Amino acid sequence: MLKKNYYRATALAAAAVLSALALPGTAQAATGTITYSGHREGTITNPQDGVCINLPKKSEEASFGAGWVTNNTDKTIRVYYFSDCREGDGATAKVLKPGGKAEPGGWYPIAGYLSVKAG
Repeated sequence: MLKKNYYRATALAAAAVLSALALPGTAQAATGTITYSGHREGTITNPQDGVCINLPKKSEEASFGAGWVTNNTDKTIRVYYFSDCREGDGATAKVLKPGGKAEPGGWYPIAGYLSVKAG
């Protein structure tokens, strides 16, 4: 009887471990802030990995993007010239390592950064 309970407990423990390993992990967040300024200004705190964030406008009339983006997080981020973290029309995302800065390109203020993604 004791041996039977031991095997049952071992099997249940193994099943619990396997179940935990099979569950998808929760999204990780970068620790720190992303700051941006120009025609869009603000701070994003602890952004979730893999989640696109469109940079809010400073006012409803503002249609241009941010000129400067600083990565003060512990993860690499990407900054995009298009909303919804899209690339296209020859514009590719800039990769910013922790502590990195993106400055305006030659087309600023017409072309500025509109979205960011951590991770």
